[in-house]
Amino acid sequence: ADFAFPFFLEKLSSPLVETKRVVLTLLPRAIEAYAGASRALHSNLGAIWAALRAEIVSSTDAALVSLALK
Repeated sequence: ADFAFPFFLEKLSSPLVETKRVVLTLLPRAIEAYAGASRALHSNLGAIWAALRAEIVSSTDAALVSLALK
């Protein structure tokens, strides 16, 4: 978990839509898996939320927005 969330954040900033789609699919699963057990999750929640907000606001792909809202 210590490396997973920074990795997800890095990949979420990718210009490739498919990369973002994969990250947005895996991120909720990782959050569920590590919830309560990882300081990495808690220390990255602000950055995760900011990245998701940015994706929702700036994306032109409705499927990505839907994944970000999950």
